[in-house]
Amino acid sequence: MKHIQLGTTGLEVSQIALGCMRIGAKSQKEVQALVEKALELGINYMDHADIYAWGKNSEEMFGELLKEKPSLRDQMVIQTKCGICSGYYDSSKEHILESVENSLRKMQIEKIDVLLIHRPDALMEPEEMGEAFALLKEQGKVDYFGVSNMNPMQIQLIEQYTGMKMVAD
Repeated sequence: MKHIQLGTTGLEVSQIALGCMRIGAKSQKEVQALVEKALELGINYMDHADIYAWGKNSEEMFGELLKEKPSLRDQMVIQTKCGICSGYYDSSKEHILESVENSLRKMQIEKIDVLLIHRPDALMEPEEMGEAFALLKEQGKVDYFGVSNMNPMQIQLIEQYTGMKMVAD
């Protein structure tokens, strides 16, 4: 599996990510087999979002695997996303902080490698996002930040107000 540098982060990730959206519909044994096979093939980039379910919450299923096999964590770059709520988007400081706490708890990990804002939020306050990102970085809960499904101008606006280079998905 070819590995690439993820933006300017210095993280080396597989060119293909394991999308974990539908693992909530699998048994724990199937999740373990899937993740172990991905790692065996050199896929180290695990993609989650706080809303991924399809049965049981996917982050919880992943967390159960990591609880059972904690040594797998060292082989992975874990990315998760936040900001999509039931019927609206929320990229407020409060929501970002709450989402990260929930994702850490569900995945039973100490730190998220990459946190993305999942979708553009027409009501986003980039300054608030920057405050949330700075706090999470300071607390050691997230290493890198980025965006998903945003255009270059939206990314530039967020970078301008957060003072951080965003990873774009």
